[in-house]
Amino acid sequence: MNHKDAIQESSIERYILGELNGPARERFEDHLFDCKECADDLKAGVVFLEASRDELPALAYSRSQKPAWYAWILSPALLAPALAACLLVIGYDTTVVIPGARHEATQASSPAIINGVSLAAGTARSEDIKEVHAPRGGSFFVSFDIPAQNSYAAYVCSLYSPSGALVWHGEVTAEQAKDTVTVRIPSASTQAGINRLIVEGKSPSGIIGPAELSRYQFSLSLD
Repeated sequence: MNHKDAIQESSIERYILGELNGPARERFEDHLFDCKECADDLKAGVVFLEASRDELPALAYSRSQKPAWYAWILSPALLAPALAACLLVIGYDTTVVIPGARHEATQASSPAIINGVSLAAGTARSEDIKEVHAPRGGSFFVSFDIPAQNSYAAYVCSLYSPSGALVWHGEVTAEQAKDTVTVRIPSASTQAGINRLIVEGKSPSGIIGPAELSRYQFSLSLD
């Protein structure tokens, strides 16, 4: 027996439910020693079955007593497909979701070269719009200066996608505004095209505005 045979014959579910007997059971048990995937799925299935039995009281039947309303839940006819669905979800998590999450975590924690754009006050002329290239599953950075004024205690920065949706909204302190501000933007949070960054002042009393201090724009291309 190989892994494909075990899947096609539902050997894991049948083994857990006690429906795998004789030579078929022996072949499957021999296969377990060589197949880590089946062994892991078998453990997960046993945990699922034990949890199901713990959650629902043991069923007691008698000639004069009707089965409890939940008896059908623990019947082999329902447990077999339930186990199959459970193992399918576990398989998806271990083969797709978890490796993907590990890949993203590795990318985030590993040194990497990230494309970015340094902005000056934008104008309406297309030739003055800077362009930045970024991978679809990665990120890019935007650097810009804030024209600090003594009347403001902080500055509010808002980044908008080409569709006008708010991508990022953050506050920069007066101390931070003395230097160039750099923001890392995940590519998936916005769209390709002209993105706009608006900077507004925030008074000591918390009032924002009344006018924009700066408006920047850049063109994003996703590779």
